[in-house]
Amino acid sequence: MEPQNNTDSNKSEIESNTNNENDIVNPAQSQEVIDADNAFEKVTEQVRSAASATMFISTINVIIGAALAFIPVHLISEFLDDIPIDTSIGLGYIIFGLIFLLMSIGVYKRSRLCIIIAMLVFAADTAYIFISDDLLNLNIVGTIFRVSILVGLICGFIASLKYHSLVKRHRKSDNSEILAVIDKYKSKMSVLLIVAYIIIGSVGLGAIAYSFMTGGFASGRDFETWTEHHFRDVMVRVPSAHVQEEVERIPEIPGGSIVIATSEIRAAAVSLSAYVGFGDVAGMLNLTVAEFEHTLLESVAEEIGLYITDQSRGNMSGVRYYEIRGVLDTYPAAFRVFTVGDDIYIFSIAVERDSDVELIDSFFDSVVIVR
Repeated sequence: MEPQNNTDSNKSEIESNTNNENDIVNPAQSQEVIDADNAFEKVTEQVRSAASATMFISTINVIIGAALAFIPVHLISEFLDDIPIDTSIGLGYIIFGLIFLLMSIGVYKRSRLCIIIAMLVFAADTAYIFISDDLLNLNIVGTIFRVSILVGLICGFIASLKYHSLVKRHRKSDNSEILAVIDKYKSKMSVLLIVAYIIIGSVGLGAIAYSFMTGGFASGRDFETWTEHHFRDVMVRVPSAHVQEEVERIPEIPGGSIVIATSEIRAAAVSLSAYVGFGDVAGMLNLTVAEFEHTLLESVAEEIGLYITDQSRGNMSGVRYYEIRGVLDTYPAAFRVFTVGDDIYIFSIAVERDSDVELIDSFFDSVVIVR
């Protein structure tokens, strides 16, 4: 019986050794799989980070554009300490945001074209802001934030190139585990991510539709939304509640000065000028007040480069005026001069397009002398 037991024991040991040998995977093959998995994981994380950065850019721009579309402009202006707001710029924010939303999907899908477009557009936008905002007055936090996003996009672009290089290297492998790794790291969007993309896109498209239906992107084109402004002895409507005023003293004229107030928004820009104490200058030049008005207005028009197409005279609130109309840097424009007391006024308006010319008549019709 004992020899039999030894034989059985030896047989079990041999079977055990055979099973252990079958469980061992080729060491070289295992290391190849591990290396491939690590490489794919690294580039995938970098690409997804770039996609997240692109989606963040998209979200911020769509939110800003939607806010300008849906929130009343006076509330936005009050929140920003009465800084004038042109709601029509919201269209640019939304379009920019939606473009980056599409780029984000492409980046997530490892599209090298999409990521390089996103990278170049964002770099150009950042460069434009740097140049236009003066390098000495940049917001440090904003600069660091933009540079970090740009670096993330560049890293994502490099990672995208590496991803496609890895796929090209391993896709013809006979190793099923390597092929499984490639399949594991294919771009697959989660349901939550798809919902997020749908929400952002819907907000942007909805804001565009809402603004075009309500005229939100036609900022200032509804004259009823213009603000009444008291400018010395005159009441007049101006396009924005924010009016910037400057005073220049004229030493050659005792008590003389030039007061200039400006107000502008997308559809129109208005300038109100008062030549204080200039009423006596006409006599000093042996001119009638009307002749002096005519000379003063045409000298102003010539100085700023107005191409005159029409001239007219009339009465406004019992005060006569002289008016010229024309084109100023491709924009329809009109200038009107009149005198109240010893002050000579020149009111001017330029509108964005030919279809806005009715704003010129509405502007001058709103002038009321309140002396």
